[in-house]
Amino acid sequence: MAVWSPAALTPRQQEAWRALADRAACPNAFLRPEFVVPAATHLPVPSTNGAVQLLTVSQEGRLLSLLPFVRGRWRRVPLPAMGAWVHDQQGLATPLLARGADLPVAASLLVEAVSRVAPRARLLGLDEQTTGLPVDLALDGALSDAGWRSTVWHSYRRALLTRDGDRVGGGATLRELVVESSRLRTKRRRLDREAGPLRVLDASAPALASGAAESFLRLEDAGWKGRAGTSMLQRPGEADMLREVVRRAADVGSLRLLVLAGADAPLATQIDLVCGDTHFHWKTAYDERWQRMSPGRLLLTHVLERFAASDLRRLDGCTVEGHPVLDPLLPSRRVVTSRAWSRGAGSEQVVRSARWLRTRLRAPAPVPTIGDRG
Repeated sequence: MAVWSPAALTPRQQEAWRALADRAACPNAFLRPEFVVPAATHLPVPSTNGAVQLLTVSQEGRLLSLLPFVRGRWRRVPLPAMGAWVHDQQGLATPLLARGADLPVAASLLVEAVSRVAPRARLLGLDEQTTGLPVDLALDGALSDAGWRSTVWHSYRRALLTRDGDRVGGGATLRELVVESSRLRTKRRRLDREAGPLRVLDASAPALASGAAESFLRLEDAGWKGRAGTSMLQRPGEADMLREVVRRAADVGSLRLLVLAGADAPLATQIDLVCGDTHFHWKTAYDERWQRMSPGRLLLTHVLERFAASDLRRLDGCTVEGHPVLDPLLPSRRVVTSRAWSRGAGSEQVVRSARWLRTRLRAPAPVPTIGDRG
């Protein structure tokens, strides 16, 4: 077991980390070094949780598991806690565990490492985790065997596209999925006449990625998120984090960045990440002056076409449940769960009481918006 600092990684540690991400039982682009290191560098961490650290387990010189974590309180539950580090820009937090025959060993050793690095913790918070996959079953089993008890804090189902050859969930073909409706084709023709000629630019290469990232930040800030004060340019550290993620991901080939451009300026930008066999649909912005012609949705067609032409097996929508654009388009679902694992006399009851109080006081969930899809 070893605890690494994201700010002091050696080239050898980063190489081992990337190798683990490539062979992880659950691919997770949000736990690759090119994402975690910029986030840990630029995003604020609540003072009660201390610094972000990386819990790692190796065996015979091979890295088997990695979990970014913080210490302190978890969701205001009054128990000493350790939690997987999760922030607003992260789409998934399932830890990296080596797949195949190494998976049960990796899970058991990670749980053992948790007890060693946080011996006084009575709560382990695992937010934004996949559910029902081999990695989840292995980790759940190892935690249960070690005396931890699980309380589901929150769970939701989000849009996912899975493919088996040329077929996707629901029995449709990939070709049927990417064909635009007559209404969308009409919008494309109108946008081409009024703002075009339209071009789709692949800005995934290092030479183009930084400029496209700036276009994204400007488009987002000029739209409804800018007016609401929630654009990345207006939130502490987020713009610098995105710039560095894009630069690092472009350098290692894990970036997928497309721009729908008109005659004079970008009309929509899509920033995605890949890891293993999975494409993660991360960030979208579009020019709201052309909203009636759906530039974001038009660019999404090209994202799906690129996915169909690749050998990737999944496209994770990374969005809220019931999203009005992605839910009808991506026929499968990924169940994402936040759990509190507790140990020690009375701990489970404290967690359940806190969970009950949260449900009583929680305001109604906001209705999903299509403002960031165009």
